[in-house]
Amino acid sequence: HLRKWDQTASDDDGTAISSHVYLGPLKGGTQMGVRLKEMRATLGLTSASLTYTVFAGDSAESAYNSTTAAASGTFSSTLAGKPAVSHKGAMGQAIFIKLSNTTVAEKWTLEKLECTYHGTGRKFARIS
Repeated sequence: HLRKWDQTASDDDGTAISSHVYLGPLKGGTQMGVRLKEMRATLGLTSASLTYTVFAGDSAESAYNSTTAAASGTFSSTLAGKPAVSHKGAMGQAIFIKLSNTTVAEKWTLEKLECTYHGTGRKFARIS
């Protein structure tokens, strides 16, 4: 239950406020897959580090509901205000990127996320 709304609170009575966002889907054209090659994240100047998890699937729904990450890592707060680069990629019919932070008393901000990706041919359209 909610006892009091406090926009400045950094935890919930000592319990971390788990926050996340899904970005996507990234999709290729009809009968085509998509290959994620690179991500460049620019965090806000006062942002905490941010965990990313990439999910791929044979459809947008299967990518979103996937429990197995195609790639994961951290965009470090030591680079806040400057682009942090990940070359971890994924391939499928659709790709979602989940950004999250679950640490007590940490807040995160994302200024920009740029992705390099391209469509694949029919031969590579399926991942299973």
